[in-house]
Amino acid sequence: MRPNQTKPQAQPKTAPQKNEGEGNHTAARRYDAAAEKTAKSGNVEQLAEKAKRALDGKEGDALRDAEIVASKGPGAMRAVAPSRDALDRAEDEGMTAPAPVKKK
Repeated sequence: MRPNQTKPQAQPKTAPQKNEGEGNHTAARRYDAAAEKTAKSGNVEQLAEKAKRALDGKEGDALRDAEIVASKGPGAMRAVAPSRDALDRAEDEGMTAPAPVKKK
């Protein structure tokens, strides 16, 4: 772990989510709390610089691909296969690609 990097905190195990109607209010509250904590931490400039370096670095393409998939909403990962370049980058970094999804 890098000196300025904090250890990710484990999320408490919870029961399966219930349907909350229009949107997920629990997730929204969790996100808002985490965003507020980050803003109050005083590390915003450092985190922004770290994000910029990641986007400009070797993982930039994968991050942009993930942003596009995430913008398509829940379930998008099941419908989108990773590009050959993304698979090659992952393999170069020692990651293994998931098994292809078989269509029914």
